Amino acid sequence: MYFVDLDCYQIEGYHCLAQNITFQPPEFQMTGIKKRLYTQQTENYEIAELVFMLLMPGKLPYAKEKNMDMAKSIANMRFPFSWYGQSGAKEVDRPSGRWRFVWSHLGILKGDFYNTFMNNREFNAPDKRKSAHFWIREVRKLRKELENP
Repeated sequence: MYFVDLDCYQIEGYHCLAQNITFQPPEFQMTGIKKRLYTQQTENYEIAELVFMLLMPGKLPYAKEKNMDMAKSIANMRFPFSWYGQSGAKEVDRPSGRWRFVWSHLGILKGDFYNTFMNNREFNAPDKRKSAHFWIREVRKLRKELENP
């Protein structure tokens, strides 16, 4: 494994300076605060986003909305993908083409992502976010599903 983009480090109770807003959770956006203490809930969000980005190469959970900067798009929590009759955010252009097919093959993870990244859903409050163990288990289930449909 290679660590390519390490944005910041936090050591014990010392605040860290974060430069890259892409992996900062929605509650950190639009605050103007650059130094902060990260928590396990923050890490859980970042892990969920990393899993999404690994399975949807080149895509972030929150597409940049028209005439908005990325921080505001993340703060609005408008996830563009739909799941089992639950529509994605209509204010955001849903990625089309090959991304539609990639999304359609994510099986059980579609619901996990939807409930993590869509506003007012089951896993998106900081204290409801799922851990790395959860995501590992879900990715393993997806792998089995894809190997033995």
